[in-house]
Amino acid sequence: MKYFLFIERWVIILFAVVASIAGAATAVADTGSIAVSVDVPEEATFTLAVKSRHYVDFDPVDPTEITTQDGTKTLRYALTSGKVYNYRTSMPEKLTQAGYFTAGTSGITTLQFALSDYEAISPKMICHSVESNQGYETGDIYLNINPRGHLVMGVDEVYDAHAMRTWQLCDNTINNYFIEPDFHYKVLDLDGNPSDEVVSITEHPGSAWAELTARSEGTAIIVVTYDALSLRFYNSSGECKDWLGGEQWGAIWPENSGVYVVTVGEASETILPNMYINSDYNESSLKLAGDSVDAEHDVFYYLDTEEGYHYTFLPEGVEDITISYPDISDESVAYHGFSDDGVTRHDDGSITLLLKEGRQIVKMVDADGKCIYQVLTARPCHREISNETNPDSEEFKPGDEVLIQYSGLRHPANKLAGIYNMSAYVTYNGVPNGTSTVLGSGQYTFGSAPSAQAIKVTIPDDESDELVMTEGVIQVNGFGDPIGNHRNIDRTSGRNPNMNAVAHKTYFGAIPDIHIPITRESSDIDGVTTPDNRDTTPVYYSIDGVASRHPHAGLNILRTPEGGYKKIFIKP
Repeated sequence: MKYFLFIERWVIILFAVVASIAGAATAVADTGSIAVSVDVPEEATFTLAVKSRHYVDFDPVDPTEITTQDGTKTLRYALTSGKVYNYRTSMPEKLTQAGYFTAGTSGITTLQFALSDYEAISPKMICHSVESNQGYETGDIYLNINPRGHLVMGVDEVYDAHAMRTWQLCDNTINNYFIEPDFHYKVLDLDGNPSDEVVSITEHPGSAWAELTARSEGTAIIVVTYDALSLRFYNSSGECKDWLGGEQWGAIWPENSGVYVVTVGEASETILPNMYINSDYNESSLKLAGDSVDAEHDVFYYLDTEEGYHYTFLPEGVEDITISYPDISDESVAYHGFSDDGVTRHDDGSITLLLKEGRQIVKMVDADGKCIYQVLTARPCHREISNETNPDSEEFKPGDEVLIQYSGLRHPANKLAGIYNMSAYVTYNGVPNGTSTVLGSGQYTFGSAPSAQAIKVTIPDDESDELVMTEGVIQVNGFGDPIGNHRNIDRTSGRNPNMNAVAHKTYFGAIPDIHIPITRESSDIDGVTTPDNRDTTPVYYSIDGVASRHPHAGLNILRTPEGGYKKIFIKP
């Protein structure tokens, strides 16, 4: 009840703030208008607007006069005292500036933007670190397609495409006044070449919404990115303040570029992908995809020492299956067609896919040549396993407390105003982790906080020769919409604060299994020898607990066929 009351209070405060913003959009102040002038370079665009609801385009405010002199454009406005106004100004191939102020109370009468503001950083600059922007940055994106990332349309149909940056750029986590960056769309054919024959995109400067128009039958790939953005606001004292996390925010991380497939015409209705994940844990009332893989929320993690994640499923009605991997560079992502590289078919009909970093597209074809597609997301992560009881020891004995420290994991349902507000935890063996509904490093800085990506276990005192941890997932606790409901936002009505948020304990993605060899007796020379008649195959354990039938480069703990343990070093 303690945490529910906190959330209830948070929602009420948020509702009051946004309601005041919405009310200000139509109210007329008794104190009259406030004269505000804005100076920008002559080539720049400038828009002043008012927010009504989350995820709805801001309502523009027309200037009373525009003049130009000596390369400077001046826009003059008559504004309502007490009303919150946001601004946005851009120049071609330069950094967009945005923010807000309150007319009258902030004392703002003039806003001035020099060329140096637009050239402070490149619009393509990437802050490629989770430590950027005070640990809030994730450089990711959400899109409003569906759990498969496959949209089926009819010719001449128009779809309202919506993109949402995550981390969502808000002034603070209570007021939730957020401003989106400039989004960009690329339309590709299935070979990865630019083409608008099947669909076309109409973008709107400063808007998170775009129109996707189906032009002819066929299939296209849509890639969505965004630029860097500078954000500031003026408080009631007229002081210019940085946004939560800082003023400058980078462009999307290339590996996180949003992608989905659009089929205009008929898609297969006979294929059952049966791509399941965490089937024993999730309910469709909390995760809209249920026990099926979600293209955005379910991330397949693999250790950074491995080539990728091996995902096995048993589809029905699939005659052919291929995959298109993302080609990730320092600044962008590309696709180069589909192949069966990374696809392994088994005698029982199951298929194993090798998933690599980024968003890959799986193409499944039925007997009639019709297709369905599934976008799958994978990421490398790093893991260190250490003995907290005996920090200098590389062995693990019964009773020792072990720290398993990850880095590279991401919040599967990061904060979105009025939609998601949850904490995240690392969980194994189906045992719930974390009691906090919200708060703590796992809520807003899960990606950057080591404590949020760590778990501790105690080596059991039983007969086992290793501690095995399976069913690794990222669990979210908190309140919000069912996960995936960010795809169900109406362009004109948007969202208000969520007064009907449901409580979550929901599970996403997959994290690598853990194998920790248990030492019962030790020797400075040969290590441990314990009888074990169950398995006579030698096993090599790396220092991060990965088991293999072949030695790893570096230090290994070898379980011999006789049941003993030895330390060996393999020169890289």
